[in-house]
Formats: sequence, C-alpha cells, structure tokens
Amino acid sequence: KEIESLIIEIVNEINTSLGMFQSVNKEVESGLDITNQTETSFKRISEMTNQIAGEIQNMNATVEQLTAGSQQISGASEQIASIAKESSASIQDIAASAEEQLASMEEISSSSETLSQMAEELRDMTKRFKID
Repeated sequence: KEIESLIIEIVNEINTSLGMFQSVNKEVESGLDITNQTETSFKRISEMTNQIAGEIQNMNATVEQLTAGSQQISGASEQIASIAKESSASIQDIAASAEEQLASMEEISSSSETLSQMAEELRDMTKRFKID
C-alpha cells in the first residue's frame, strides 16, 4: 500500500506539474502574441514615420519654391518701382520742357503782335510820305 500511495502521490505531483507547465505555456503564448502585436505596431509606426518624413520633405520643397517665387516677385516689384521713378522723372522733365515751350510760344506771340503793331505804324507813316 505504501508503494501505491507513493505512486498516487507521484501521479498527483505530475498532474500538478503538468497543469503548471500548461499555465506557463499559455502565459508564454500570450506573451508571444503581445510581442507580435507590439512588433506590428512598431512596423506601422515606422511606416507612418517614413510617410510623414516624405510629406515633410515635399512641404519643404514647396516652401522653397514659394520662397523663390516670393523673391522673384519682390525683385520684379523693385524693378517696377525703379521704372516708375524713372518714368516720373521723365514726365517731370517733359512737363518742364512743355512749360518752357509754352513760355517761348507766348513770347513769340507777343513779339509777333509787337511786330504787327510796328508794321501797322510803319504803314501809317509811309502813307504820310507820299511821293508824287
């Protein structure tokens, strides 16, 4: 009977150990599942990070293009302002020349009137001196 009870005790111990191994095995499988899920999550994070990095590079390129365009517009605006200043100076010169020409024409007109009056006076004088 002693052997039989020892065998029963050993069988019980084996069953207990087997239950513990099965429990540990389930925990290991659960840990592996969590590890696999974590690996998948890290892969997704890595893919998204790479995608975001690509989008940031595209945005940087766009910003560089916008900056270059802005600089071109600024340069063109400066050229337009310079041309406008030159045009304004030329217009002022033309206006001054026109004023000078107008003054000269007024002087010529005045001189013409004076000459006309003098010619009239000369005619009147020559009428007095009639030669027969």
